[in-house]
Amino acid sequence: ILSRDSPELFELLNEMKTKLREIVDCLNPLLDLVKQGHIPDEGAKYIELKHKLYLTYCINIAFYLRLKAQQASVKDHPVIARIVQLRTLMKELEPTDSRLEEDIETLLAMHKNGELPNASMVQTKKSNLKVHFAAKSKKRKHTDKEDIDPLAYYEEVKMKKMKAKEMKEMTARYYQADEEDNGEGGKRAITYKISKNKGLTARKKKQERNPRVKLKKKYSKAVIKRKSQVRAVVNEETRYGGETTGIRSQLSRSIKIK
Repeated sequence: ILSRDSPELFELLNEMKTKLREIVDCLNPLLDLVKQGHIPDEGAKYIELKHKLYLTYCINIAFYLRLKAQQASVKDHPVIARIVQLRTLMKELEPTDSRLEEDIETLLAMHKNGELPNASMVQTKKSNLKVHFAAKSKKRKHTDKEDIDPLAYYEEVKMKKMKAKEMKEMTARYYQADEEDNGEGGKRAITYKISKNKGLTARKKKQERNPRVKLKKKYSKAVIKRKSQVRAVVNEETRYGGETTGIRSQLSRSIKIK
C-alpha cells in the first residue's frame, strides 16, 4: 500500500539510513580528530559543515515522515522545499568529496587503529587543503576581473536551469503524492461549478443583495421619518447684535388694511 500511495517514502527512508550511517561511521570519527586538533582548520570547517548538513537533512526527513504518519496534509508545507534544497547542497559537495576521498579514508583507518596523524602528515594535508581552497578563490577572482567566456557562461546558466527544473520536479512529486493520499480517504477539493451551485434561492431586490447598500438605504429612510416626528434643533451661528444702520421708527413697510 505504501509503495502504491507514497512511493517517495521508501526513497527518503533509504537516504536517511545512508546519511545516518555515514555520520556514525565517517563524520563522527573525523569530528573527534578535529576536536583533538589533528585536522587543519580548512578541513575542520569542511567536516563540520558536512556534519551539520547531513544532520539537518535527516531531521527534515524525520519531520516529513512524522507528518505522513499523522496523516497530516503536507501540501505547500515548507519542509518539502527544505528537503529539496538540502539535497541540492549535498550534490554540490560531491566533487569535493571525491577529491578528498583518499585523505578521508587514510584518516579513518588511522583513527580505527588508534594511530594519530603525525605533524608532517597534518602539515601536508593542511597545505593540500590550502592549495585547493586558494585555487577556488583565485579562480573566482579571476573570473570576476576578466571577461567571461560566452560558452562557459552558457553552460553555467544551463546547469543552473537544470538544477532549478530538477528541484521543481521533485517538489511537484511530493505534492502529487500528498494529493493522492488525500484523494482516497480525505476530503476532495470542490470545483468552481460546485462553489457557485447555490440551489433554489428566493429572488431578492437589487438593493437587498448587498447588505451594505441595504443598511445605507434603511438609515436614510429612518432619518427622513425622524425629521417629520421631531423638529431638528437649529443652533444660532452668531449672537444678534442689532441693525447695522440703526432702526428708523417712522418707516413702515407694512400694508394698511382698508
